Amino acid sequence: MTPQELRIGNYVHTDDVFNGMIESISMTGKACCWGRDENWHPTDALDSYGHHRISPVPITEEWLKRFGFEKDNNFTWLTVEMNIQQRVDGFYIWLGSDLKIEHVHQLQNLYFALTGEELTPKQ
Repeated sequence: MTPQELRIGNYVHTDDVFNGMIESISMTGKACCWGRDENWHPTDALDSYGHHRISPVPITEEWLKRFGFEKDNNFTWLTVEMNIQQRVDGFYIWLGSDLKIEHVHQLQNLYFALTGEELTPKQ
């Protein structure tokens, strides 16, 4: 991942199997992550990682549920602000053409760009 892809509040994995949320990003590309346990609950850990040690979290149905999306039918996930189509090869949003969303941070960043609000877990 590159530092340009990240925003404060993005969920990420690190190379030492640490699940975290970006707390800050330095000018050198170092990101500080608040710790999360295996269920993504906050812990007291705060550690710094270079962008080369951070990897994206894949979007899954579980993540969409955490963010408050509800399944409308076999292939559509809805919130008031956004509809996501689930296909065999992944998740897509329509923005004049189909845009594939593969990672949680992409969804968080897109949601913020479109609504001006942070996308945070509802549960």
